[in-house]
Amino acid sequence: MLQEFEILRRFRDVIVSGRIGLIKPGTEIYHVALEVMDHPEPANVLFIDNSLPNVEAADALGFRTHHFKHAEGLETALLCEGLL
Repeated sequence: MLQEFEILRRFRDVIVSGRIGLIKPGTEIYHVALEVMDHPEPANVLFIDNSLPNVEAADALGFRTHHFKHAEGLETALLCEGLL
């Protein structure tokens, strides 16, 4: 995934569920992500996913979220977040 989508290599931390063996929308994966990122507040993390249940789970835990539908929408969201 990281090789196929160059844009992902620009981020400091990218958590891929298949790589760590946890399934979303289970809450454990979100806690692992926070641990990998050295325990930021969820409100300081932008969670991006194409699955609405996964986005809703992250939102319920206090993450900023983006429901990915297409590249243009993600680009707009990243610009609005000041990340691009």
